[in-house]
Amino acid sequence: MNKVEKTKLLRAVLKKHEVARNQRGQAMLVRRNKRAAEVYIEGSSYLADLIRKFAGKLNLSLTDREVSEVAREIAARGRRKKTKSYWTFIRVAPFGDGIQIDRGDAAHTRFDIQPGKVSIVQGGSDPLFVRSPGMAEFVMPAEEGDLSKLYQYLNMPAAQQKLFVAEISYTLALPRLDTANYVHLVVLGEQGSGKSFLCNHVIGSLVDPTNWGLQVFPWNKQDLVITLQNSHLSAFDNMRDLSPHWSDILCIAATGGSISTRQL
Repeated sequence: MNKVEKTKLLRAVLKKHEVARNQRGQAMLVRRNKRAAEVYIEGSSYLADLIRKFAGKLNLSLTDREVSEVAREIAARGRRKKTKSYWTFIRVAPFGDGIQIDRGDAAHTRFDIQPGKVSIVQGGSDPLFVRSPGMAEFVMPAEEGDLSKLYQYLNMPAAQQKLFVAEISYTLALPRLDTANYVHLVVLGEQGSGKSFLCNHVIGSLVDPTNWGLQVFPWNKQDLVITLQNSHLSAFDNMRDLSPHWSDILCIAATGGSISTRQL
């Protein structure tokens, strides 16, 4: 790709998308349409795929290095002082007096939850949602809920079942905001008691469905930051112990602090 081709490609992309940055200072492209806004964050596979898509329309075949060059140019424009800044959210966003939840489907369906009212939105909407490659779809909500159907999968005393429902309801309803505090749920039990099933198929399905499932706890702080920033809910399996060092870092994450200049 020569300089002229690169310029044409950038013009084609920027003609359809607004260059902006989010609350974390990450550059992004935003495209608003009648269905919903589409967001492409710097460093994401979605942005790389978008660049390749527009390159294909211009009959350009790009190497990975050339795709990265175009992405870096977009990121540089997004960091300019006059660039507009927007808040972006993963899965859950504040909206009106309540929240909106991104279902995660191709139609960009949202569940709009306001005081005394729940509705399904399939048109344009204000919150800017970011999606990770591992995001899966929520099931469509039923007309009426029945907690007894959930209790049969909870291998715990009745009092703990009530606390469990309160915890996952709180986590689902709480957008990722600087002023919010989050709860760490620790699941303890003997081998074969259903801990992994509970975390993966019950909590994950109800709070933040994903194709990744349970993950191994990261080996370093940077990997933890990336993991937490790419999902509304993070679930780690087979943690036999937790050092004071990592305990402190998770506490920082729960209260919206920063690690190595990256906000959690």
